[in-house]
Amino acid sequence: MVASKGNTVARTPALGVRTLVLVVLSIALMYFDHRDNHLDTVHNAIGTAMYPLRVVVDAPSRLWSWMRDRARSRDDLQRENDDLREENRQTRVRLMRMSALEAENDRLRAMLEARRN
Repeated sequence: MVASKGNTVARTPALGVRTLVLVVLSIALMYFDHRDNHLDTVHNAIGTAMYPLRVVVDAPSRLWSWMRDRARSRDDLQRENDDLREENRQTRVRLMRMSALEAENDRLRAMLEARRN
């Protein structure tokens, strides 16, 4: 058990050195790529290779957005339909009033004509 503790402690500096080397290498690659664009072909190749994975990973998000938009559209249509029904009801009430007024107007004209004769 003590040997494994010593072994873990001995590996920790090597892990730190390895991390430091990778960080320095990453910074150097970023610097040279930014300065001279040496890695454009690598970027394009990685982008092309990763595109199918990006599509698969993005699919649930796109599906959710599509469903949310469809639900919102349905709600909007339902509201518009309700508004149109109310407007139709009000128009029918106005039409009934106008019809009643026309009938009364015709009756009054007939009475006026009868009085004149």
